Amino acid sequence: MTEQESFRSAYDKIIRESVESCYSVAKRVRALGKDVRDDVEMPLASDMADRIEELIGIKGIADEIRKQSVEHTREEVSISISRLVARMYSNQGPRMAVDKAVRVGLAILTEGILVAPLEGIADISIDSNDDGSSYVSVSYSGPIRGAGGTAQALSVLIADIVRRDLGIGSYRPTEEEVERYIEEVQSYNRLKHLQYFPSPEEIRTVITNSPVCIDGEGSEEEEISGHRDMKRVKTNRIRGGMCLVLCEGLIQKSKKILKHTAALGINDWNFLAKKEPETSETEVKVKKNSDKYLKDMVAGRPVFSHPGAKGGFRLRYGRSRVSGLAAASMNPATMYILGKFIAIGCQLKMEAPGKAAAITPCDSVEGPTVLLKNGDHVRIDDLEKAKEIYDQIVEITDVGEMLISFGDFLENNHVLEKPSYTSEWWKLNARAFPNLEKYQSHIPEEAEAWAISRKYPVPLYPEYDLIWNDISMDEFKNLRTGLLASSSDGSHVLIKPEESMLKTLIKLNCQFNANGSSIVPKYSISLLRSMGLDIRENRVVEISPYVEHSTPLEAVNSLSGIIIKDRAPTRIGSRMGRPEKAGDRKMKPMVHVLFPIENYGDARRSIVNAGKRSDESGIEIEAAVRECLSCGLETPHPLCPRCGSRTQSENRTGKMRVDLSEMIDRAERRSGISVASLKELKGVKKLMSKDKVSEPLEKGLFRAKHGVSTNKDGTCRYDHHASHGRSH
Repeated sequence: MTEQESFRSAYDKIIRESVESCYSVAKRVRALGKDVRDDVEMPLASDMADRIEELIGIKGIADEIRKQSVEHTREEVSISISRLVARMYSNQGPRMAVDKAVRVGLAILTEGILVAPLEGIADISIDSNDDGSSYVSVSYSGPIRGAGGTAQALSVLIADIVRRDLGIGSYRPTEEEVERYIEEVQSYNRLKHLQYFPSPEEIRTVITNSPVCIDGEGSEEEEISGHRDMKRVKTNRIRGGMCLVLCEGLIQKSKKILKHTAALGINDWNFLAKKEPETSETEVKVKKNSDKYLKDMVAGRPVFSHPGAKGGFRLRYGRSRVSGLAAASMNPATMYILGKFIAIGCQLKMEAPGKAAAITPCDSVEGPTVLLKNGDHVRIDDLEKAKEIYDQIVEITDVGEMLISFGDFLENNHVLEKPSYTSEWWKLNARAFPNLEKYQSHIPEEAEAWAISRKYPVPLYPEYDLIWNDISMDEFKNLRTGLLASSSDGSHVLIKPEESMLKTLIKLNCQFNANGSSIVPKYSISLLRSMGLDIRENRVVEISPYVEHSTPLEAVNSLSGIIIKDRAPTRIGSRMGRPEKAGDRKMKPMVHVLFPIENYGDARRSIVNAGKRSDESGIEIEAAVRECLSCGLETPHPLCPRCGSRTQSENRTGKMRVDLSEMIDRAERRSGISVASLKELKGVKKLMSKDKVSEPLEKGLFRAKHGVSTNKDGTCRYDHHASHGRSH
């Protein structure tokens, strides 16, 4: 075992033991029966397969998921396991079989991390067409957004594959139902803005031909104005989940669906092929002109680089220790120089390959190049240097490199863009020549780099290369003419500070110092030799005659006599994401405990005030009914207020009277917290959940003491980025 492997093993052990210790405490506390659940809801899982088995609650499928994951893609595994689960539950009826199958398939697609398989699918039912034939209806809700378009689309395909296996018929919509879909999508887009807004004809084609009914909960307050009170559409409100799955899933990700239907020999989805625009190989590369990330931008969020703009982030493939899927890296100097806006974990909306990425630091990628007040043009690769010269910066001319993993392009089904030529690429080229072995561990000097490239078919080391394709051929020729007219001190060219020359050097990302009446490039040899020039007897002379070329990069490859690579073939535009969405997820106004007090607590929803109004008969509330295992008392409490025994859920809700004053006294004794010591203790007027489960007041006392508010699901949490649908 290597030292690194040993360290990782020890680190993993510490994390595992710490988690198990916390988990053990939580289990012991829950086992006391003082909360609404006697167990810890979050199961421990060692890998994706375990997570899915625990999340969906189907014992024994983890091993099969692991086995199939060795040779198949995640999408293929999701379809295969879904069919297996459907067969497992077929004896419990078609509805249960389809429900379990679709949820487990969606869980595999989302790697068992998101709540989409549980909360994103509100219900799955087997309904009837007008002719009496059956069909599958999948009702989606808001949390399906977190699954992403591909998983949303494939969940519909899985439902179709499973219903075929079970002999269930196809959905046949009426004309009025089709028009309802069109109206609803248009209304939803006006409210929330869809990533992909299909035309009415696209919607009509998909709904008319889809063998599965894409339904949804009425998630929006707004109702549709036409096509109301329909027999098979249970709500007049706009169904957000349905709109997301139909537009951003099924229609936008139609290529993914068609790939899998072709492999399975299913032709019923070929109507989606009509939605695919005819594109040539070059037209597929839409990234360079993509300005989607600039839409819906709110005032105050900075734009760091425009689409494909010169000076924008240069694409570099790779991963740092703290980057990965939807997490890119940049030099910490870049993070600081860009107005100190970018902090570790800050979300950037991206031009490519995905919609957004969290940003992490990596000090081994190139930092920004800046023009200073003293006229110097320098690249900053060090955070301390960035802090030192921050107030001296006149202009940021290049923001540096952005490190993006290959996996991000794969995950987003994005064509691989051409990356910058980098040092690791150069080392790979040099590895073919044993004499260059020493340069695997250190950077060659400028003269050495040129000698290497002249002797071996190895491109010029990137440190000495410039961004040639950022200038025009006219600028190239004018610069070459200006250099020939320049003087030299024997080792450096001394350039007159003419405005046109300055602008061209800055575009090239050429570092230089302003030395009195001259501009002195940091790497004069490379600048001159790349253009077919050199220094002889303190004069700049031509060593290769100029020949017309279509691009500056072609010109330098011809004039220099060596291979010179493109340093910035792909720029990545970006802007600030949603920093204001990071923070506590809490109800507004603040809630300390999910306990209903109707109107007894006044407008402030004060539990203390409600307790004062609790007379001998108590106050009437509506909540989940629990029954005492000893004396049979019906109560909302986990422990019986009469005899102290445990209670069990009756799986129903009802109205009951409770002595809130006595409840408060009992909670004070158990928690050791006095209500008088608290600034406030707030509950809710009504419980809005389906099961109407109320929380013990002790939880509210602890939250109020520490100034913590609960979310509507009973969790106290901090979301790093609300748009990702993941909490920490």
